[in-house]
Amino acid sequence: MRTQNTERSGSNFISMKEGIDHFENLLTEDREEFMSSNERKQEDTNRHMILVEQPEILTEDVRVALSNMKNGKAPVLGNILIELLKAAPNGMLDVLAQLFNECLRGSKPPADLKR
Repeated sequence: MRTQNTERSGSNFISMKEGIDHFENLLTEDREEFMSSNERKQEDTNRHMILVEQPEILTEDVRVALSNMKNGKAPVLGNILIELLKAAPNGMLDVLAQLFNECLRGSKPPADLKR
C-alpha cells in the first residue's frame, strides 16, 4: 500500500541520487576504515601535490608526429597543409615544439588549435 511517494508497504525509499552516492562511497577502496596510517599520510601528501613534471616536446617529436600524418587531408593550423608542415625548416618545427610545450604548461592555446 502506498501512502506517500516515499513509502510503500512500510518501506522508505531513497532517491536514485542518494542511492548512487551511498554506494559510490561504500565501494570506494580508499575509505578511511580500510586505510593504514601510512596510506592516510601518503594520501594527504598526494592531495597537496599539484605540479606534475611534464616531459618536454622536442623538435624531433614534432617531426616524427608530422611524418606519421597522412598527406592529402584537410588543412590544419591556420589552413596550412600537412605537406607544407612536413617540408618546414627546423626553425618552424622549433616554434611548433615551443607552442605545444607552452600549451602543456597551461598557456591558452591559439584559437586555430581548438578546432
